[in-house]
Amino acid sequence: MTSLFYSQFIQRVNSCKYYVNLFSGIKFRAGGYHHIKLYTMSNLSVRSTVGSRRSTSSRRSGPMIALPLVSPKEFLLMTMEGKLETLLNFAQPDLLEIRRGLDVFNSSSDLEKTERSYVTGFLRLKQALSLPIDEFIYEVAKVKLGIAALVQLRGKVLEISRKPDSDSRYLYVESSLRNALVWYFNPGLFRAEHINREYSIEFKHKLMTYERNHRVKTIEQLNNRLDGDNRRCFVYYHDGALPGEPVVVLYIAFTPCIVDNIHDILHGDPDDSTEYNNTAMFYSINATQAGLSGLDLGASLIIHAVDQIKTELPSIIQWSTISPIPGFSNWFLHTVDCGIRGEVQTLPLPAADINSIKQLYNTESLSTALRALKHTLEDSQWLDNIEIVNVIQPLIYHACLLYLTVEKNNGFARDPVANFHLRNGASLWRI
Repeated sequence: MTSLFYSQFIQRVNSCKYYVNLFSGIKFRAGGYHHIKLYTMSNLSVRSTVGSRRSTSSRRSGPMIALPLVSPKEFLLMTMEGKLETLLNFAQPDLLEIRRGLDVFNSSSDLEKTERSYVTGFLRLKQALSLPIDEFIYEVAKVKLGIAALVQLRGKVLEISRKPDSDSRYLYVESSLRNALVWYFNPGLFRAEHINREYSIEFKHKLMTYERNHRVKTIEQLNNRLDGDNRRCFVYYHDGALPGEPVVVLYIAFTPCIVDNIHDILHGDPDDSTEYNNTAMFYSINATQAGLSGLDLGASLIIHAVDQIKTELPSIIQWSTISPIPGFSNWFLHTVDCGIRGEVQTLPLPAADINSIKQLYNTESLSTALRALKHTLEDSQWLDNIEIVNVIQPLIYHACLLYLTVEKNNGFARDPVANFHLRNGASLWRI
């Protein structure tokens, strides 16, 4: 587990109010709203469907892509497979238009050109990069339960697009779905609620299902996390898109210090004396919808919880997580495998740790020592041997520190949980 301290983050929240643009999810168009375009193979451009205020006399040069005309209501009645196939058909980039847009942009980006010509080139390129799927998604979102369907679709698309042999068009589909959902799930459109044990059994079973960090086996266990002098649970709702459905669930415990193990929180008495409690431990946060992955909705719920707790309990002055490190185990075992294969340069361990491993297994061969280490780590029996613990535990701590602070994924922390908290302003406190 790792603790991430939120002191700088809280100071930033105090000094800068959290503003949102409630209208940012509304798409305005010159000439009024219009419906999905039907692209034909002729050069007669687009034919707008009923309800359009836009003139049908516009022209678009070059070959067009033939697409099926499907109404949003018909789309919602399709099976999952039918919906995915429809979206793939709409995710057809016009490569000729993109090439022309690039030519215009490149010819306008000369420093000697005027700013207006540069902007004109940019807008032409932006228009060329737009896909019919973007229009279609916005139309689907206008229909009742349309946004909920888009959330479900993105969850499925994410699952498919992660497969190396998946259709590359799924990348277009995922990007378009994400861009649309970012607007519809603007934090300003959410409602936060403090949950207690008075809620229905049905709702509690939902919470038990959504809890993935620390499983809940009984209603009584859940009640201990929901209520008591030392426990809080907050839930985010989006009444417009997913009425009655929790979108993010956050669990908090109040303690006298930054605790170093999750057992004290999960199995402690939720009604212990609060006289000396000065720390809020965020020990579990769960996004319930796979289709909203990557939208960072948990950050704004944490802000809301902090504001409410500071008002209710001014004695709370420290804010910390006690977070799992889900990616570390696989990364560490992969690193060990690299060492076994002789790729020493990929083994980010201090020389003292490497020498300790060799001494523990009485060998001068790093490959042999690492192979023995991997065998030791296959079960937890080594924790009962103090001699082995004294060697392996520091090694794992050092490796974990490197994993959290050095290893990157596109410039961000490689571990997804650490990345979430660090990007929200927390700092690494303790492993």
